[in-house]
Amino acid sequence: MTDIVFTTPRLKVRRPAQGDLSFVLSLYGDVELMKFLGGPLTEEMIQQRLNTWLDSWKSLTFSSSILVMKDTDEPVGQIAGFPATFEGRQGLEIGWILAKRFHGKRLATEAAHGLITFARKELGTKLFMAFPNTENLASHRILEKLGLSFVKETPYQYLDRTLQSSYWELNE
Repeated sequence: MTDIVFTTPRLKVRRPAQGDLSFVLSLYGDVELMKFLGGPLTEEMIQQRLNTWLDSWKSLTFSSSILVMKDTDEPVGQIAGFPATFEGRQGLEIGWILAKRFHGKRLATEAAHGLITFARKELGTKLFMAFPNTENLASHRILEKLGLSFVKETPYQYLDRTLQSSYWELNE
């Protein structure tokens, strides 16, 4: 079984590994990157997140994955797609985080588009959901580019935090 789940023009999307811990720490421990998710996570919480991702790959066809540049294998971020239910409707929730130096290069849009394409083809997914913080306008713009529509503002539970989020969906 390959660790590469799918590729995009510039990215490889691969299963996470325990060796990704330092990179994941640099993402989820960063104050600026985590400002819309209630602040940075502790090292213990980040290790637990990585362990959850690793465990989820044992039973899911897709879960949280690491984004790496095709040409250098340098990790650039993380993308997630996992089964979710909101107001009685089941779909695939998507989300991402990229290292700061890769912001503004349209890599999040590219990765999320690749995930949507993969999930439609390989998983038969019809409903895609996202819950970005209401103040995270960069993520809102990405979701618009991907064809998701804003539905409403709603509280969203992220780990031990309740966030004010915007619910977006793409239903086909």
